Parts: sequence; C-alpha cells; structure tokens
Amino acid sequence: MNVELFNKNVKLAFTAVLVLAISQILLPFVDLLGGAQGVANSAGAGSGSFWVIVRWLVNIAYLAGVAGFCYVMFMLKDVVEGSAKEAVNLVFIGAAIATGAAILDFFLSGILMALIGIGVAVVYLLGYNKMKVAAELPDTAKAGAGLCSIAAILMLIGAVLCLIPLLGSIINFILLIPAYIILILGWKKAVVA
Repeated sequence: MNVELFNKNVKLAFTAVLVLAISQILLPFVDLLGGAQGVANSAGAGSGSFWVIVRWLVNIAYLAGVAGFCYVMFMLKDVVEGSAKEAVNLVFIGAAIATGAAILDFFLSGILMALIGIGVAVVYLLGYNKMKVAAELPDTAKAGAGLCSIAAILMLIGAVLCLIPLLGSIINFILLIPAYIILILGWKKAVVA
C-alpha cells in the first residue's frame, strides 16, 4: 500500500466529512431562523427569501461534502488491497447512496428519506466494521475505522428514530452532533504516521 497516497485520501475524506458535518448541524438552525422570518413575513415585516437562499446554500455545501467523500472513497479503494478494498468499497456504496439522497433532499423529505438514511447507515456500519479488522490496513486506520463504526451506529439509531414524526427528527439531530464529532475524529485518527 502506498502510505503517502493513503494519507492524502484520508485527509481529503476528513475534509469532506468536516464540510458535511458543519452543513448538517447548521441546517436545523437555518430552518428555525427561516421559520421565524416566515412568521415575521406573515405579519408584514419583510421577505423570507434570504433564508430560502441560505438553506439552499447549506444543502449545496452538504451535497458537495458527501459527493467529495464519495469521490475520495472511490479513489481510496484503488489504494488499499485485499479485504480493505472490499471494506472501502462498502463505504463508497454508502457514500454514493448518500449523494443521491442529498440530491433528493432538495425535493423530498419524510419517511422515504428516513428509510434511505437507515440504508446508508447500515452500509456505512458494515464497511467500517470490515475496515477495523482488515489485515491490510495499518493500526491507526483500524482505530479510526472503529470510531467511524461508532458514529455509524449513532447515525443508524437516529435514522430509525426519524420514522417517529417530529420527535424523531429532534432526537436524530441530537445524535448527529456526537456522531459527526466521532466521525471527524475517526478520519483524523486514520492517518498513518
């Protein structure tokens, strides 16, 4: 395995995960502020188009992050060998589905998106679990994959809870914060010294 190329891809994955984490955490706040502006608009106090534009920009940032992560996983599977290749391919498949879901999120919401989220989390969990035991990966990468699998478990629980109207989305958001922090730390730890 080319360690330099591996590290380059892991650092790019870290950056992509950071972008999508920030955008996913910002989105509910943008929606909240947009809703408040909508109430003000109903009272005749201005236009809410600013928050619509901000929401689209945050969604585009998320889409860029998840698409970037998908691309990096596509590149990373050519760097690793053996069982690590199969593991990274699973994470790539999860990222590809998540990229499609991010595009659909511009138009859809609700139960369909929750079901897609469950599927993505399951594929990520399978991939990260295989990565953390792949003999071809260095110990730091395995440790990072272990953290990423914990994040995938939190994401899976959150996605399942999204099937509960309103309350599920709130709990999912609360779970996403530590999940993304753990995911960021996992990719940071995966760099081979």
